[in-house]
Amino acid sequence: MARGRLRRGEREEAPGRNLTVFVGAGWEPVGGFLSVLRVIALVSRVLLVIALVPRLRKVFGLFERGFLLSTNLWFLTVGICLLVEAA
Repeated sequence: MARGRLRRGEREEAPGRNLTVFVGAGWEPVGGFLSVLRVIALVSRVLLVIALVPRLRKVFGLFERGFLLSTNLWFLTVGICLLVEAA
């Protein structure tokens, strides 16, 4: 619904805020996977910042690897989806 009143239960998404909305019909499982990766990246980034405390420096690398893995998987998945859509 473009520029009209929203129906009950709908909410307007800010443009550019959620990159998983490009997933069209038939791609719902991929959209769910991208959402899960987004949450994992957010949680691991928060843990990464918390691990900057000197006592937690021992686990910094673990959280960093989790963040890097989740963001790389997100970009790889989006790239594959865009490649398949373009073909």
